[in-house]
Amino acid sequence: MHSGFYDERRSYFDPSGGFVATNKEHNEVEDPNIDKEKEATLFLANKGYKVYLDSERATIEFEPHNDGRIYNIPMDIKTVNEAGKYTIKRQLERASAQNVKAVVLYQNNPLADKDYVKNQIYGENGFIQKSPKKALDKIDWIIVVSSNGHVHRHDIRKEKAARLNG
Repeated sequence: MHSGFYDERRSYFDPSGGFVATNKEHNEVEDPNIDKEKEATLFLANKGYKVYLDSERATIEFEPHNDGRIYNIPMDIKTVNEAGKYTIKRQLERASAQNVKAVVLYQNNPLADKDYVKNQIYGENGFIQKSPKKALDKIDWIIVVSSNGHVHRHDIRKEKAARLNG
C-alpha cells in the first residue's frame, strides 16, 4: 500500500490474513450492486487468499490484459450469468487468451451449481476434453466462487497432462 500504486479506499484486508489490493488504475464500477468482480474477490479474501487487482490500462492498443494475480499467479475473473451448454468452457477459453494461469469463476446464476460447473470443466464436452490445446496449455487452476461465499479450487494440471499425453 505504501508504494502509491494501490487505492486504499478500494482495497480490503480480512482478519484471516487474506486481502484484496486494488491498483489505482484498475477499472472502478460505480454501482456496488453490480460489481461482481469485487464481490468475488471479497469472498476470496475472507478465505485467506491474497488477491491483487492490477492496472487495466493497456500499454498497447488491443493488448490482452488480465484482472490481476492471486498470490503471484496471473488470473482473470469471469462472472457466470447464464447456464448454457458451453458457457464456462467459452469463459475459460477467453481467459486463456489473456495469458493467465488461474481463472476465478463467480457463480452469479443459481442454475450454475456444483454439478453444472464440474461437467463444464471435466465433462465429455467440457473445457478439458474439447478445448484447443493452446487454450488448455495455459490454465492450471480454476477457482469457483459461489454467490454465498463458498470457494472451491480445481487443480486441472493432472487432467490436462492425461489428455495431452494420451
